[in-house]
Amino acid sequence: FLCSQMSGGRLYLSRSIHACCTLVVETRMLFVGASCEGSTVRNFRIPACPSARHRIRRNCRSSSGNLTAVADTTRTGSLRLFLDSAEIRDWKEWIPSGVFYGITTNPTLLYRAGLRVDLESAKQLCESAQELGVSELQLQARGNSVDNTVRYSLMLHELQQKAENAPRIVIKLPCTKIGLGAAAELSQRDIPVTITGVYAAHQVMCAIAVGAEYAAPYLGRMNDLGLDGFSQIEQMGACVSTARSSLRILVASIRSVDDITRLATSPRAAGKLDTYTFSPGVADALINVPATIAAAEAFDLDSLASLKTY
Repeated sequence: FLCSQMSGGRLYLSRSIHACCTLVVETRMLFVGASCEGSTVRNFRIPACPSARHRIRRNCRSSSGNLTAVADTTRTGSLRLFLDSAEIRDWKEWIPSGVFYGITTNPTLLYRAGLRVDLESAKQLCESAQELGVSELQLQARGNSVDNTVRYSLMLHELQQKAENAPRIVIKLPCTKIGLGAAAELSQRDIPVTITGVYAAHQVMCAIAVGAEYAAPYLGRMNDLGLDGFSQIEQMGACVSTARSSLRILVASIRSVDDITRLATSPRAAGKLDTYTFSPGVADALINVPATIAAAEAFDLDSLASLKTY
């Protein structure tokens, strides 16, 4: 009832349907499988290399009986940009730009947004992310033991199971003995994890060892401590390359767009620095370039003038 073809970075899917359906495609795993309920395809996985992690969500209606979804990885490549904020008004301003793959949060950001660090706040954030069509939401778990941390993480993970089109939930855990222990157990359950609070290159080896999907170094804070944050993060990228791991270095605590371009173009990072999270302030500097805005305004004026002239 379902056929697929992978060619040149494109995934083609088709199925005869006559009703609205929700399609979720995830190319993380190394097996084929699908489940459906009525005319709704719940999950579908195709053969892919371990580093191929791309998911599509689409709400589709077909009167002709044909459904087609195309994942064009040749356009976006491996780049992932995240908005680092727990303020819903920031999400509403920046997510519609289409630039951001997902949203990252942490207890400090929740506190600054006037939110309690609990499951109810996490549920509210998940619902808001769902409404905005966010692909991925990163939420930090807490606990004073591995068991307690895993238990709390599972409750966070369940938020994506309770609603269709909910964002993919990634659990953030600190690079501590408890955090790493919980991450290892969650990875065995195929629950994605970000190891956060990373300040040294060797910590990335721990994140790789426990099967984390991301490791988040704090560039700005590293520099504040007198460390060479750029050099450390470049070494992290080299560690990932040497280990032949699919782990992503999720660079956080970014102070300027120059930080991003410097790391993205670093030859020492072995091409492994393609994932960044930053504040709305940095997002504004990334997108709103004064010369570009002036050029766009000139184009608009000339367009209006041409209508009057011709």
